[in-house]
Amino acid sequence: MAFMELFNGGGKKRILPICHYGHPVLEKVAAPIADITPEIRLFAAEMIESMYEHDGVGLAAPQVGESLRLITIDTWHSDDPVPETASYGDRLLAPLMPVALLNLEILEFRGGEVTAEEGCLSFPQIYGDVPRSEKVVFKAQLLDGAVVSGEADGLLARCLQHELDHLNGVVFPDRMTDADRAVIDKPLKALKKATLKQLDKQRQ
Repeated sequence: MAFMELFNGGGKKRILPICHYGHPVLEKVAAPIADITPEIRLFAAEMIESMYEHDGVGLAAPQVGESLRLITIDTWHSDDPVPETASYGDRLLAPLMPVALLNLEILEFRGGEVTAEEGCLSFPQIYGDVPRSEKVVFKAQLLDGAVVSGEADGLLARCLQHELDHLNGVVFPDRMTDADRAVIDKPLKALKKATLKQLDKQRQ
């Protein structure tokens, strides 16, 4: 069942502000979601709206200030059917996108390691090469309570790994080689300084 069929709330959803690098919520291990409440569904709907507003393909709850094991993704932007040659995970999730996944787990990392450039809504205008597993076997819960699992590759596999890292207090520069991270060290420090300054201002 598609995401929007599960959420029947009316009215305009909030656009949630993105927490940038340096915010302490990004360093926490997020809490599991035991019950799928109306509040969780509303929050998931707002995450979807916020993900699109900020031009993202994935968003984790800690990125909008909530330390919960919830992510939203949309890695399949086409109305065309997913090809039969796509991974089982793509064929499973693409028709549901945009989709909210609760309590995501990666059960197995498969294939070789592939390095590709990544960005992140919590790191505006900062990009870096990140090595990740080519394929993953994942397990997660949908908003209707169903548990889904399968193997994913390509963009979906990378997105799942990236968003799961957020749930575990890990950000993409943590996965970069020392040499590649050194290239973005200056903008990283500037972003963290600006974030901490803004947080201090909000506390006053």
